[in-house]
Amino acid sequence: MKRVLQLVLLIIACHAPAPAARSDTGPVAVIEALHAVLLQVMQNADQLGVQGRYDTLEPRLRETYDFERMIAIAAGSHWASAGEAERAQLLAAFIRYSVATYASRFVGYNGEQFAIQGERPGPRETVLVDTTIQPRDAQPIPITYVMRKRDNDDARVVDVLLENAISELAVRRSDYASILQAGGAPHLTQVLNERSDALLRGTP
Repeated sequence: MKRVLQLVLLIIACHAPAPAARSDTGPVAVIEALHAVLLQVMQNADQLGVQGRYDTLEPRLRETYDFERMIAIAAGSHWASAGEAERAQLLAAFIRYSVATYASRFVGYNGEQFAIQGERPGPRETVLVDTTIQPRDAQPIPITYVMRKRDNDDARVVDVLLENAISELAVRRSDYASILQAGGAPHLTQVLNERSDALLRGTP
């Protein structure tokens, strides 16, 4: 059960890419590509090590998630008021922490499987891709990816819902609120980089 909970927390806590996807790649295909890399990393976790897992996951995660939109929403008015350089630094730290979290949690494979139920229209021009994580010895866990087109690019994930109730963006906004209040975007950048350093050292 502990293994199942770690996997669930990973999926909702963060937040995927390899080679750039074609412009006609649909939402389901994007999530299928994410699942394929996650399974690859889980099945080869020991051989890869934490840095190898990071390097494998980082391009796929960039292709899957709209990290810029996510951090803009999570940071709220602090993102809106930040300068261009501060935004770039915060975005880089946010991506690094998201990937490091995946790399630190996918430490083995115990028969987990991912399944896609399909896609459906969501609110405010989003597409919802309904999936499940199927642990070997437990009930499937529903995960819904909230996806939105980015200009003329492929659809990217902007939020993740666990059991149609727990929003990743809501969790992030709550986590970052006091950090931003204490020191704005530069302070959040520092905290996220410190967290990433700890994860990549193996001391979360």
